[in-house]
This record gives sequence, C-alpha cells and structure tokens, in this order.
Amino acid sequence: MRGLFLSIGWSIVLSFSVFGCATGGVAVYSGASTGRIANVLYGQIIQAENVILSDTGLGTVAGGVIGGVAGNQFGKGHGKTAMTIAGGVLGAAAGNQLAQSDGQSLLVRLDTGGEITFTQKGRQYRVGDRVALTIQGNEVTQVRFANR
Repeated sequence: MRGLFLSIGWSIVLSFSVFGCATGGVAVYSGASTGRIANVLYGQIIQAENVILSDTGLGTVAGGVIGGVAGNQFGKGHGKTAMTIAGGVLGAAAGNQLAQSDGQSLLVRLDTGGEITFTQKGRQYRVGDRVALTIQGNEVTQVRFANR
C-alpha cells in the first residue's frame, strides 16, 4: 500500500514538472483578468537591483513531504523515525531553495512625471532601458521593452 502512495506521489510530481509549464511560449492570463481596464505608462529605468524572490511556502512543504516519504523508506524502529525526520528537514530545505527565483527591483522614471518602483521575476532589464508598464489597480502586471 505504501508503495502505491509513493508511486502516485511521484506521478503527480512528474506530471507537474512536465505539463505544468507547457504553454508553448504563449502568455498565460488569468480568466479573472478578462475585460479589466489597464493603464500603460512609459518610462526609463533609472535603477535596477537584482534580488532573490523567496519561496511562497509551497516548495518548502512539498520538499518536506517528499523528503519525509523518501526517508521513511530506510531504517527500522527509532532509526526509521530519525530517517523520516531527517528526510523531511532536508527535503524542506531543498524545496525552499528550488522554489526561489531571480528577480529585479526596478525604479522607473515615468514620461508623465514621477517615479514608480516595483519588483518582478527575471533579470532582463538594465538602467537606461525604455519600458512600457501595464498597470491594473496598484499592480504592475506586465513590463516590456518600449520603442517609444
């Protein structure tokens, strides 16, 4: 029975890793964003700082569960308990590291006057780049290079 649960768990993990990011290079939007009005502001990046975006907790939890299940396969008695705990702790640490991503904290001087700062995933922008910012409410939802 335990082997069955382990097989199912690994199947789910592999499915997400193979199919979870398969978008064919097309932008993916939330269905809730349909019909929402957004503003596009243009400006120039005046400060770009590379940052690490921390785990939301999902990587830590998933790593801990997988590590605990893997550790449970070893030892007997108290040794099995110790291996389960050690596997959970090591798995949580690994999951946390894997779930972190590169990001940038950007400061943009807007063409309309004023400045805006925000943090985003990825590290493709540099000081001096012209950008177009799509803003919905108080959130920058898209950043792209601008020719304007």
